[in-house]
Amino acid sequence: MRLRWRVNLKRKLFGFVGMASLLILAVLELGVFTYSNIEIANFMKEDVHRIIEKALDIRVAEKTYLQFQTSESKTNFDNQVKGK
Repeated sequence: MRLRWRVNLKRKLFGFVGMASLLILAVLELGVFTYSNIEIANFMKEDVHRIIEKALDIRVAEKTYLQFQTSESKTNFDNQVKGK
């Protein structure tokens, strides 16, 4: 005995709407996932920029101290290295 699936127009329409809804949800989920990864990357980029900026400030203080060797520039260098 063979089973025949009778697919009428109403079932085809519901199937099409269901698949279209799933496709739309998948695209939206992919967009949210991508947006969250972009936000994480931006936060990481800001952290790296802040670290590089601090390293450059420390290098300037170090060069100033090595050039002039005053106690004020040594104190400035020590404070920047300690993060004050």
